This record gives sequence, C-alpha cells and structure tokens, in this order.
Amino acid sequence: LFEAIVNKQVLNVRYKSFKANKPITCEIHPYYLKQYNNRWFLLGWNTEFSDITNFALDRIEAVSPILGEYRPKPEGLNFDEYFEDIVGVTIEKGKKIEHIVMRIAPDRYPYIKNKPLHPSQHNYDKEYRISIDVIPNKELIALLLSFGSQMEVLEPQSVREMMREHVKTLNKFYK
Repeated sequence: LFEAIVNKQVLNVRYKSFKANKPITCEIHPYYLKQYNNRWFLLGWNTEFSDITNFALDRIEAVSPILGEYRPKPEGLNFDEYFEDIVGVTIEKGKKIEHIVMRIAPDRYPYIKNKPLHPSQHNYDKEYRISIDVIPNKELIALLLSFGSQMEVLEPQSVREMMREHVKTLNKFYK
C-alpha cells in the first residue's frame, strides 16, 4: 500500500466491513496510511463514493493494482490538518467542531491532564474539568465511554445525549 501511494498506483480493493455480509470491491486512489488505536487505516479517493474513504487494513481481503489514471490528492489537502479536529479517523460529513466540556473524577484527573485526549485539551484544575474542541464521531464516543463513571460530559447537549443513549443501552445489559 505504501508503494502504491508513492507510485500513485490505482488499486482494486476487496474490503469487508464488520457490518457487511459480504465484501465489496472498490477502485481506490491511495493517499495516506494512518495508525489509530493499534490499527492501521488506508485513506484514499473512492470512485464509488466520489469522496475520501478510510479502510481498516485488517478488513482488506485483497489488493491489486489496476490500470487507470490516478486521481491526485485534492490540492491543499494536508492530512495533519485533516485529522486535527477529530479523535480517530472518521470524519462525518456535515458535522462541525464542538466545544466539549467534561467533569473528571478527582483521582482520574491527573492521568487525563498528563495524557490529553486531544491536542486541543484545556485543563481546569480547580473544577476537575477538561474541554476539547473536536468534531464528534464514533471514536470520540468510544473514548469517552472508556472512562465509565469517572467522566461526565457536561456540554454540549448533543454529545451528552449521545452518551446518555449508550448508557441506556448498557443499563439494559446489566439489570
């Protein structure tokens, strides 16, 4: 995949997501490899969706080069900036950056302060609160849920509601 990026080689990728019953085959113009949460992802132009798509490498079943004119990365696209406003690799279309404020359990606060959730993190020591400015996505929600009862999302209401829905589902499991 790295060689395909360097050599600007169009690829045929057979990919099976966890949600799909069977694999799909896509024409991909590969641009970038990114690691997140001990998994690698390929980002490239997906001709079927006419957009940049990410593919978890462990879900790719087959890759083969194909003939075709390589579509270059959109001008001005900088992947460091592309991922600057998110946690993880998923950018959901139409969503905007949110200012997310969380209250942290006092015994957990020093760990989160010293290992920030995101580069935008601000720490409020006296209140045991932190804030981050990110576009909410599934990786963010998974990260926040990983803190269990040691973190409460205070705002915005939209992210608080996402957390509430997950907690309601969890509550059904443990009744």
